[in-house]
Amino acid sequence: MREVLLEDVCEAKSSNIAIKDLENNNGEYPIFGASGFIKNVDFYKFDKPYIAIVKDGAGVGRVMLLPAKSSIIGTMQAIIPNEDIDINYLYNVLVSKKLARYYTGATIPHIYFKDYKKEKLILYDLSEQQNISSKLLKISSLISIKDKEISKMKDLIKSQFVEMFGDVESNSNKYKIKPISDIADYWNGLTYKPSDISESGTVVLRSSNIQNNTLDFKDIVRVNCNISDKKYVQANDILMCSRNGSAKLVGKVALIPDVDEKMAFGAFMMIVRSDYYSYLYSYFQTNAFRKQIVSGATTTINQITTNIMNNVKLPIPQKDELEKYSKFLEQIDKQKFEFEKQLKKLEELKASLMQEYFG
Repeated sequence: MREVLLEDVCEAKSSNIAIKDLENNNGEYPIFGASGFIKNVDFYKFDKPYIAIVKDGAGVGRVMLLPAKSSIIGTMQAIIPNEDIDINYLYNVLVSKKLARYYTGATIPHIYFKDYKKEKLILYDLSEQQNISSKLLKISSLISIKDKEISKMKDLIKSQFVEMFGDVESNSNKYKIKPISDIADYWNGLTYKPSDISESGTVVLRSSNIQNNTLDFKDIVRVNCNISDKKYVQANDILMCSRNGSAKLVGKVALIPDVDEKMAFGAFMMIVRSDYYSYLYSYFQTNAFRKQIVSGATTTINQITTNIMNNVKLPIPQKDELEKYSKFLEQIDKQKFEFEKQLKKLEELKASLMQEYFG
């Protein structure tokens, strides 16, 4: 075991391939970009497995492990391992280094090998590298399985919603149409100053705390300031992103579970409180809802105002149907919650091992 520099165990290679050059090229060899697989083409640039890093634009610093007989486009950098380092071990090292912190460029972020080649790493003997990689691979596989199970449960919820209530956009089940204000209350959250942020204060839920329509606590901000009762969330509230620079993030939602501590929500968020929370939670994820909030886009920011919500109209099913769907959602949410707890433990275990092996 010894400490070495990154440049001692690998070399970087560039690509000059542009997506526009691939339009009429088809074949059997995959080519990859920042978002992953692009298409199959009739050539390949690398004949052995290699690592690729996004070096320009969105996703800068993202690390990928790519197969032999494949290629990358020009916004990617290939990292080729030397013979004394296992490629899977090097991949995990690079992931642990969080290379995005090296980016420069205000308009188009970019990083290059010269920026991070002096990073230090511990080089174990080859068999120990492979042993470490094997442990991390097993955990990553379990994480992937749990992710797929959670995704299937979310698909099941969407499927059940359509099965019970039909196409809500065309109101195929011929329900009564009502304004959302008839069945729900909604308002925006807490405004606070940077000086209010404190390690021991009250959690303020923000846009980053909604991931895949689920409440996520990986990125927490706490504040010490006066908070009115109305700015605290309750179980079964729907937390909605009401303002964001990205239009696709506006309107994303999460259902608030029973939480162990009092939590507030930020000014760019909206709480929707209703006895119809199960139905509304799913309705907010449909195209029918999104089509009714597009008028909230301006030249500078995208938002859902109270006035926009007041103009939202939707079909309202019968009470017995709503109760049946609510029970279904509650049952699925309990199962999903257990899977999410298992997933969190696996992610924590992987993070702990990454810290142990790579610092």
